[in-house]
Amino acid sequence: MLDGGIAVGSIVGGSALLRVFRESKAKFGLDSTSAIKKQQAAIKQAWNDKTKGNWLEEADLNAADERLAALLPDCIPDASQLGGTIVNTKPYPDHAAELILANLAEKAEIFRPEGEMGHSPAARTFAETVIKASLRAALNNPEYARHLFPHMLIDIGAGVARIEEKVSNLADYLVTQNQQLAADLGVSNDRLIRLAKRVASKVSDPASAEDYLYGALERLKQLEAEGKRGTNFGGLIDQVIAEIFTAIDDEDIAGARTKGAAAFEQFKVQQQELAAATEKVVRTNIKTALLDLDVDGALHWVLQKLALQSGGAPPLDDLGSEMISWYELALNRGLRLEMDLAIAVARHNLDTAINPEERAMIQNDLGNALVQQGSRSSGEEGLKLLQDAVQAYQGALEIHTKDDIPANWAMTQNNLGNALQEQGIRSSGEKGLKLLQDAVKAYRAALEVYTKKDMPADWAMTQNNLGNALLEQGSRSGGNEGLILLQDAVQAYRAALEIRTKEDMPVNWAMTQNNLGNALQEQGSRSSGEECLILLQDAVKAYRAALEVYTKKDMPADWAMTQNNLGIALAEQGERSSGKEGLILLQDAVNAYHAALEIRTKDAMPADWAMTQNNLGIAYVGIADLQDIATDKIASLEQAAKHFRAALTVFDPVNMPHYYDKASTALQAVEDEISALRGGGDASGVTA
Repeated sequence: MLDGGIAVGSIVGGSALLRVFRESKAKFGLDSTSAIKKQQAAIKQAWNDKTKGNWLEEADLNAADERLAALLPDCIPDASQLGGTIVNTKPYPDHAAELILANLAEKAEIFRPEGEMGHSPAARTFAETVIKASLRAALNNPEYARHLFPHMLIDIGAGVARIEEKVSNLADYLVTQNQQLAADLGVSNDRLIRLAKRVASKVSDPASAEDYLYGALERLKQLEAEGKRGTNFGGLIDQVIAEIFTAIDDEDIAGARTKGAAAFEQFKVQQQELAAATEKVVRTNIKTALLDLDVDGALHWVLQKLALQSGGAPPLDDLGSEMISWYELALNRGLRLEMDLAIAVARHNLDTAINPEERAMIQNDLGNALVQQGSRSSGEEGLKLLQDAVQAYQGALEIHTKDDIPANWAMTQNNLGNALQEQGIRSSGEKGLKLLQDAVKAYRAALEVYTKKDMPADWAMTQNNLGNALLEQGSRSGGNEGLILLQDAVQAYRAALEIRTKEDMPVNWAMTQNNLGNALQEQGSRSSGEECLILLQDAVKAYRAALEVYTKKDMPADWAMTQNNLGIALAEQGERSSGKEGLILLQDAVNAYHAALEIRTKDAMPADWAMTQNNLGIAYVGIADLQDIATDKIASLEQAAKHFRAALTVFDPVNMPHYYDKASTALQAVEDEISALRGGGDASGVTA
């Protein structure tokens, strides 16, 4: 059977631990052979105690032994996971063993917990016994504890200190940002603080942490209401749900989950009579797991719910419907953790599906969820999710061929284009351009099937998407190449508008009109003379058309975005014009920017607010350039300085260095010009 000494060596620290064994032997005269024998004896005793009265096939045990020995080196918890064992509510050996077992279960089905596909009672029992006995024997060995364990504690303790400092800072930030929301939901400040600390201990990215805390506050309110409201199932179920919420109220989420799991097992025995009650408990357990930011736990209860509904292993159709329901909930309400759960359900379905056609559809659905989550995520996390989406779509296209299933092939090509385009937008240089080229290629492939005659709505959608990718490409490309790409984008948008009419598809029509305006504005800014003015006039016309549907009342965010875009086009027109005509156009741009700021407030949309403030500064500089009287120039430049300073209250050199540098440079130039106009005095203190 497995060598207990090697097992504990791999479990606790791999080659580093074995090296410390050898160093300890040389330094302290320890007998490492003796230590290994003691651990082997402890494992043997634990195994005898565990299997007493139980009959297990020797062949199963041998197979488990071989798999454990092969997989164990790759299942070691990393430093942060081991560090977590110190602050975990469970003692070190038990929690560390759970981490290792979870990693083993991911790599081999036979080590999965009871009730999951592929579970082997012999393998799971064997692995659990060997690992826990090894860890406990190691900690109970006086020589080991005295000479070896301090090495681990130093490294782990230092890591925990760093983690706890980051957790504390992030928790303080989350509390500050969400106090009003918590008050609106009736959540006390003490509870908000505790929830913020729990989220901060599990999520490091501030934007993601805010999303998770928002979902946690909503789920907490739902659970509180359910705990107080009760159900129609009788006193027992009401009591269980109340006990779960009481545990949550006491900040014992682990206890709440334990109570929910125990209640599930109790009601499962009376399945027929209490089917509705059991499903209610399962749904509560899903919400409780999500409250604890445990997607895998929520997936477990989702599968249990479907098993109850189907009376056994849930069919793939039900699993697919469940994935779509979580996806749509997350998409419609902007809930991050629910999208994580949709992704987890899709991955489970992919592992379950055997039929190639089913696998292709699941991969397409998985790609859609990954694109949505990637679009909401920043940095490396977002890029990784988008790359996973591309791989999912490419996997689907290996099955959905153009010849065999043309409609599905075209749909997946369009989706692939969306993922590649988002990747390209987030990437710079040649890599970004290559991704955008691949996106254009995917959209053009989809249009081989999505024809205007046979599938007009899909054809128009893909033309609009193609236009977006070409516009991004053209904006990044210089010279004649860039102008050609921009012209292609304009043609794609105009093609889409042949189907996306204001009467039949008003929202899509307005969106494409805004996109068309962006392409025309970019073309105009790169052109000169009469051609430039015509292109900018067409851009203004497209934006004004979009505003016929994008109203302040019905679609305020889109209305504000288009007002800002309109201002950019008008300002560019004004700067290219002279005299009174130029001043009128620039004043119209200022009016459009001020309209946008009615929605783009600093509190609600700080980045967009700062962008529009910066645009206002640029417009006032343009006005000053066209004015002849010095006092008028100074007044306009003072307005420009005011708006640049406002933008710089949001633009910072760490998180937005590009915008910070541009606004800072513009402000300095304005102050220098004011100083020159005043005869050399200091203009930095000019008041708005």
